[in-house]
Amino acid sequence: MSRESMAAALKRERAAKGTVAARRSAEPAATEDEASKPPSRRGKKAVVCYVDPAVSQELKVLGAVEGRSNQALLVEAINDLLAKYGKLPLA
Repeated sequence: MSRESMAAALKRERAAKGTVAARRSAEPAATEDEASKPPSRRGKKAVVCYVDPAVSQELKVLGAVEGRSNQALLVEAINDLLAKYGKLPLA
């Protein structure tokens, strides 16, 4: 006969008591992850690329000169790229 893990036993006990923790554990993990994100990131996906340090530095300088964040500059670049290939700007 297999033994129940400590985590499973605690979860079962909390569920039996109807505690707040048990109700939270019943929610899907994605909901908890989304709720922990700032509102500006909810429903969004990160797009990451690795560049030379010189590119990163130039992006920071451009952002400072233009008074815009790296994210705003990159969103503009993505929209320009989509337009170049005949796609609608979505970012």
